[in-house]
Amino acid sequence: MRERQARGHISGVNFDRLHFVEWDWELQGKLLAETDLVLIPVFTENYRTETKSANRLIDGLMSGKFVITTPLASYTEFDAYTWQQDWVQGIRWAREHPGKTLDCITAGQQYTIENYSPQTIAQRWAEVVNGKS
Repeated sequence: MRERQARGHISGVNFDRLHFVEWDWELQGKLLAETDLVLIPVFTENYRTETKSANRLIDGLMSGKFVITTPLASYTEFDAYTWQQDWVQGIRWAREHPGKTLDCITAGQQYTIENYSPQTIAQRWAEVVNGKS
């Protein structure tokens, strides 16, 4: 991240105030419970970026958090519920507009429940397996 900042890809971030940890499923749940928003930085110069699913974004929304990320094709349908622009501006916006932020979270949770909950996904798979889709 510091190298990307030195090359001018990132500005306005004090990495000394951020704490990075290696991903772990249990730790992710613990940290989600302790935070107000989820930052998913995506560096689009990686050739695999366009194949990323929205799983991390969906997990953040289902956990009741405001998600700030980079716009990707798989994230487009969640644009109304997330911030998909400059990360620093997104954090500022969320802090300055708590009511609107909560509205985004609430609507995003409803959308993910209707379209991506385990029950909904299981029903879709059952329809495919039973030839009803």
